[in-house]
Amino acid sequence: MSDDQTKAMFQRAAGLVETAEIQAALKKAEIRVRMLVGNGPGEQALAMLPAVLGEWALNYSLKAINSDPNYPELLPYIFSAGCINCGILPNRGFGGDNPDTLYTIAPVDRSGHFALSGTLPAPGVDVSVQVCGDASLSTQLALFSLADFATGDGRTFYLELGPAGSAVGTAALPRDARYLLIRETYSDWQSAPGRYQIERLNPPDAPAMTDSEILQRAVHFIVNEVSTAYVWLAMTGRLPPNFLSPVIPTGDVGGMNTAWISMASLILAPDEAFVLRIPSNQSPYLGGVLMDWWQRSLNPGNSLTSLNLAQLTQNAEGERWIVVSHTDPGVANWLDTGGLEQTKLMVRWQGGAMTQAPEISGDIVKQSALAEMMAGTVDPMASSQRQIQLDQRRADYLTRFG
Repeated sequence: MSDDQTKAMFQRAAGLVETAEIQAALKKAEIRVRMLVGNGPGEQALAMLPAVLGEWALNYSLKAINSDPNYPELLPYIFSAGCINCGILPNRGFGGDNPDTLYTIAPVDRSGHFALSGTLPAPGVDVSVQVCGDASLSTQLALFSLADFATGDGRTFYLELGPAGSAVGTAALPRDARYLLIRETYSDWQSAPGRYQIERLNPPDAPAMTDSEILQRAVHFIVNEVSTAYVWLAMTGRLPPNFLSPVIPTGDVGGMNTAWISMASLILAPDEAFVLRIPSNQSPYLGGVLMDWWQRSLNPGNSLTSLNLAQLTQNAEGERWIVVSHTDPGVANWLDTGGLEQTKLMVRWQGGAMTQAPEISGDIVKQSALAEMMAGTVDPMASSQRQIQLDQRRADYLTRFG
């Protein structure tokens, strides 16, 4: 899909959000959200709820517009801070978006026969296709690495997907398949992205969805996907404050089977920091992202709210230490809360052939004790260096997301 087509689809979705039907659905969704989250979010987080629900409505309006497997399109639909040139607005939902990942979706079903092709992203970018069974994209039915379908030159690929029993070389679509989700996860934001096309190879078995049908589906998604999204909120919201969860495969909770995750719900006093220690491991991707209570990333193009292997420094033992705090601790590996009273933290390891959970630990530390604790573990960083770091981050973000 071209930038112009993407922008047109986003404009169409934004128009749907303004309809009386979607506004009524949002009121129902808000009632469900408030009943489910109870006293979890504080006053500051609750004040964000109207904006959160606005993104929620846009997210599911987009999915409704692009939900017809008879006429599939590839839609790049989540950029954590939006995309200036392609017209993408933030539409993150509650799922814990990763600023290092580009997400692209296309509708499929078991009766269709589809060809997915294109150019792979630059080497070092982890790229996969997840077959999802629901609109929240949390039910993984199958997972493919696009590198396994590379053609002779190693940069292009071709993958056919169809019903079980299709021709040899065609990957079987599970019975409940609803969407393909392409994930491109980058450490180097300057890396060239992939280019993708999808085609339905067998004839459509129904006319294209009408505007009325699309609106009806958007209403259904907006109201009824709340309960699924709450599972993700509860996984962090029910953790004890400032406690780092055990590392688990993300496939156990709705993500990819090739990734691991640890989570925390942070409530830091002004004079406190949360310090992470991550020993060296063989994972080709490591990333930590700080989010608001609703699990939306925090303006990653302009703030130090996410860090990955290309952005982190390490000590002589290969350990990576990260400091989460309200104010600049004067070290290179800093995640900035942006002054939020409640934040969520997710640390992900992805790719490779890890068979055991990676190690990680986290503790609350007084800011006054940081300098002594960090000596020799994390590179110091003066305010002038911090500005250079932020300027480079903005430039990299614009290069990658436009």
